[in-house]
Amino acid sequence: MAEEEFNGAEYLTRWRRIARLLLHARSLVLTQGSAVIVKWDGHRDTGRIYTVVWEGDADTGSRFRAETDDLEKALIQAFSPDISSEFEATSSIADLLAKIDSAARRHLVVSIRMSRTQDAVNDHLVILGQGKRGLVFDHKSESLVAVLREAVGFIEKEPVAKN
Repeated sequence: MAEEEFNGAEYLTRWRRIARLLLHARSLVLTQGSAVIVKWDGHRDTGRIYTVVWEGDADTGSRFRAETDDLEKALIQAFSPDISSEFEATSSIADLLAKIDSAARRHLVVSIRMSRTQDAVNDHLVILGQGKRGLVFDHKSESLVAVLREAVGFIEKEPVAKN
């Protein structure tokens, strides 16, 4: 989906739904001990810039992987959630995800990995740059909001070439 397709209220509403789905996935990581990876690959010319990987429920052995142009749809397919429940910080996470999405579309690769460590979820976000720049950002935290804020702060300070 082209970035231009999402403007104003619909754009933010979509990212709020995606934020709820991501927080639901994060809660599954904590309760099931699995890992989730969400990746934006701005280098892809096919428009299918999103990859969602869920290592699945350890008890059932279920796994999920999708490469798609619709992040929301892939998250719904992976986690089949009841996203009617509200999570605190959904709006702030939605805004941060929208900014990361916009930056990734300018040929960056962004990966969020959520995995369980003891009794917490470890959120690890990596941004790979263009060309030979390689790894340009790497941050871990037990707070998804904190890791997203650090990434957006980095993106806003670093020049990112436009298409």
